[in-house]
Amino acid sequence: METTRRGLLGSAIGVAAAAALPSGTASAAPRTGTTPGRPPSPGEPVPGEPVPAHARGRTAALWREFTRTPFTHPQIPYVGRAGYRGGADLPRRPVVADVVRDYGARPDGSADAAPALNRALRDAGRRGGGTVYVPPGTYRIDGIVRIGHDRVVLRGAGSGHTTLHATRSLTDLIGPYGSRYGGDKSSWSWAGGLIWLCPQARWESLTDAIKARDRPFEGWTGNRRDAWRTLTAVRPARRGDRTVTVADTTALRPGARVLLQLSDDADHTLLRHMSGDIPGAAVYSWDDKTKLTSYVPYEWPCRVTAVEPRHRRITLDLSL
Repeated sequence: METTRRGLLGSAIGVAAAAALPSGTASAAPRTGTTPGRPPSPGEPVPGEPVPAHARGRTAALWREFTRTPFTHPQIPYVGRAGYRGGADLPRRPVVADVVRDYGARPDGSADAAPALNRALRDAGRRGGGTVYVPPGTYRIDGIVRIGHDRVVLRGAGSGHTTLHATRSLTDLIGPYGSRYGGDKSSWSWAGGLIWLCPQARWESLTDAIKARDRPFEGWTGNRRDAWRTLTAVRPARRGDRTVTVADTTALRPGARVLLQLSDDADHTLLRHMSGDIPGAAVYSWDDKTKLTSYVPYEWPCRVTAVEPRHRRITLDLSL
């Protein structure tokens, strides 16, 4: 899919694309999930495919270089499947709605498509999930698109085929978001997006506070950094672990959704991981970059699947 620079890109690869392209339209990476040795799913574009004709001449050299070697580029790590169960196959949700056929969205950019998208996403969520398909075309987005339910996928026809064209800024749509660090900076420079993944109650509490100019914190659990209660402490663990040792299991139950707060170690392995562990990062001096984890705790939402009180161990649905 494509989206304007003010929009939310479809994947972390898209962020690299936005940095590499001139102002105007930033092209998100193909929604692929393809790995070497695995053929793409039907209709999935593949990294390395030719740049669309309409984009030639305005694509930066770095992006062209990346599309030739998307899995091994020395500066841009392949993160097309980041965030979903440690790189497991992407969810294959059946298509339950076509926003053009079923909800009347106009693929020629002549009318605001946000209401149709939001109705389709809401209905899919209420029915238990599924894929909302956005056919090829250009869709004008005058508002905010929000996914507020689990198991819902918003999917286009691929990079260069489905374009979401945002026409208004978050300041226009919600209001000024004053920086919680003071001054005149807007927090919209690093928070929010024109596509939100947010339950209704959390959306309302955050946007109401922004409109009231309370300078809220856009945390998982509330508008303040301390809007949570500590359940237990976790012993040191390694990346990839799913079973961890805790100080006390009393407040933990199978099925409970929890938020882990991760702290770095003396070797800065958390910072290294956040940088993508790319070859160039091996020579970084990390001691002067700890402020990257000092603004807010690095948090990891997950669900408890098993509790072993005798051994003070819990198992999580996602690996660290």
